[in-house]
Amino acid sequence: MEAAASQGLAGSRPKFEALAGIGAPGGRVVAVGPTAREGIFIAYIEDVGFKYLDISSCLDGSSSGSKGRWSPASAHVGPVAGELGLFHYEPPQEGEEGAAAFVSLAEEAAPGAAKSWACFRIPAWPSSAEKKPKAAAAAVLAGRSSALPAALVAACAEPGDTAAAILLASGQVRFMSLENGEAAGKGLKFETKAEEGRAMALARLGPCRAAMVRETDIEAPLSLEFFLVSFDTQARRAVLERRGLVRAGGTRPAELGPLRGVAAAGSEGQQPGKDQILLCWGSSETSKGGSTSSSGGLTFASAALDSNSPTASMVLLPKAGSGGATSSSELRRSWTSVAGYLAEWSVGKDGPLKMTVRDAKFGMQVISGEVQWATAASGAGKRETMAVATAGKVTLLASGQGLSALLWTMPQFSLHMVIGGRATAAPAKADGKLRPLREVIAGKRARDEPEVQELFAAKKRKSSESALVEAVRKRLWKPSHELVDAIVHYKCWAAGSALLALPDLEEGLAVRLLAAHSQFLARLVRRCRAPQSLEKALRENLPTSALPEIVETCLEWLAAHRDFPESLLQEKVPGMPGPLDIVRFLKALADGCLAALARLDEDLLERVLERLSSLQGERARTEKLYGAVRSCFRQRRPAPVRGSAPVIEVALLPL
Repeated sequence: MEAAASQGLAGSRPKFEALAGIGAPGGRVVAVGPTAREGIFIAYIEDVGFKYLDISSCLDGSSSGSKGRWSPASAHVGPVAGELGLFHYEPPQEGEEGAAAFVSLAEEAAPGAAKSWACFRIPAWPSSAEKKPKAAAAAVLAGRSSALPAALVAACAEPGDTAAAILLASGQVRFMSLENGEAAGKGLKFETKAEEGRAMALARLGPCRAAMVRETDIEAPLSLEFFLVSFDTQARRAVLERRGLVRAGGTRPAELGPLRGVAAAGSEGQQPGKDQILLCWGSSETSKGGSTSSSGGLTFASAALDSNSPTASMVLLPKAGSGGATSSSELRRSWTSVAGYLAEWSVGKDGPLKMTVRDAKFGMQVISGEVQWATAASGAGKRETMAVATAGKVTLLASGQGLSALLWTMPQFSLHMVIGGRATAAPAKADGKLRPLREVIAGKRARDEPEVQELFAAKKRKSSESALVEAVRKRLWKPSHELVDAIVHYKCWAAGSALLALPDLEEGLAVRLLAAHSQFLARLVRRCRAPQSLEKALRENLPTSALPEIVETCLEWLAAHRDFPESLLQEKVPGMPGPLDIVRFLKALADGCLAALARLDEDLLERVLERLSSLQGERARTEKLYGAVRSCFRQRRPAPVRGSAPVIEVALLPL
């Protein structure tokens, strides 16, 4: 199977890779779900049962020829509501032998009939690569809640959660145990009338925490009710955190169609107290993630649910570009939220997947392209729902027997990233006196030619380096490995600094500059916005001999942030990275260079662990203090004291 070429932009911009080597599932895929292990999914195959799909070996580009492996988990034949997904849970267990996992799902006896919630016990996926799951035995029913008061509308959970939130057509939100299929506690019901036919949707915001959104009868402006619900484990009941309205001025509900889905759109580093959500409207059925078989267009909006305000404003996102799902000939659609981005897919009859990725807050398109099915897509002409699941950095799409898997690199969105990535290089005639150097980079000249050497001689070095810096800043030269080679060879560190200032610079080039000049460490740490690509770049381009100095410098920075106020550090050392950037960089360094770090001095590693543990404790204390201070400021003012009673003078008069 041949993977489609990525059309995402290089460097720190979002990009994807279509993973090849996924075997045929052996039947129609009804539902898929992620597991806690990256690149491993659980799927229900019609009339077959549950199967694990392991494509983790395809994630490393060095493992060429690796294939995704299907392994039977448990046999099962039953009515599975695939549009609501599968929820895999693996409890902590000491040993792997005989380890068990659980998969929860919604059951549907017939289209439109009431659904029940069931939990099955299946073998756990072995963490050891040498061990293989045993032959599939029948799945064991761990529990079933068949007496639900209304039909299931939506369900949400992620790997690691102990309970899934479900939404019933009656307006009730319940939390169901992922280990026994029973209600984890008392649910929470919001008043609603069945005859109103208001559309509702549910999205996971965190462990045992969800947002329920439903339509209102307000004609204009467009208004939706939202309810933030969490589960109190001690009281064993669902509790309402807050409720409010989400509004969009100048838009009527009839212009968008019914509400079809909602998803959390938060990303790393989002502002505390604001839950970012994505809302979707369409003209036909949409799943939780939100796939749909509609031939009409989908409309999306972004909203931030501020903890300080009962009313939130939503921003309607612009329609996707040519790579998006807009053609009336498209039969199957899907969308999901990935690390703060909105990803959309559509497919026609036996055609490739058309994909668009946009920023979830502003709707700015960052990727568009086509992805070939990794396995033959069956069901041409049928309006089958497309199932979507994300495990770590990998998203799996399934429709019938067609499968496709995407590996994401998703840095935090910035406007500079989009503008810089679309800048074009100037023609060669604009180079002026740097023409010999450009010809060296293009491979037309040798570095030792006199005309090239003269550019960086003592008399002309300053002017040549200034011209190179200006060319890099104005994006007259495209960043490349050849350009970095020239900067390192002639030691033009000012040009290297200008190159690191470009937000869309490829991480591999940035690490190569760091390896040649250690003074670039602060710049590299501050620009750490794509840990996935930085891990690979550090592993491939950073020499082991540079690790001790890098780790020592990061420790000194963390100690400085501990001992001095932020304002003083910004005044004296304006380029010093913040604690969050330093910790994020150390994480990428550990993930990318773990084997080399393990060989460092034991005392140095102990100091790193001690400092990070101390930093975690300081952060916890700061958050606790912040909450206490904020609660004090939120206290209502005491009622005004009434004026004191008038003074009465009493005198005893002799009679």
